[in-house]
Amino acid sequence: RRRGASFQVIAEIISLGDVRLNKKVSEVMNKYIGCLADLLSRGVKSGEIREDVNLEAAATVLFGIIQGLVNIWALNNYGFDPQEKYESLWHIFREAIAKRQN
Repeated sequence: RRRGASFQVIAEIISLGDVRLNKKVSEVMNKYIGCLADLLSRGVKSGEIREDVNLEAAATVLFGIIQGLVNIWALNNYGFDPQEKYESLWHIFREAIAKRQN
């Protein structure tokens, strides 16, 4: 089972004070957020997401939701199904960005 990078790892990297390592991790995270923004852009094009949504901000919020859930999952010794918990979080996020049907 894939567990992803936990914020604890990111916090440890930051605490090391290695500017090059911080830059590399930042680049990876920004690339990931960019991929999320691209996915959200597809939702705008398909008419599922409102056109007025700031995609960079929405992607960053989605990243925070995912990362937060990964942290909680790790701190609970991976003792629950993150997909089950993610469903309700996704519903809240989707309601915030979804195009309203008339």
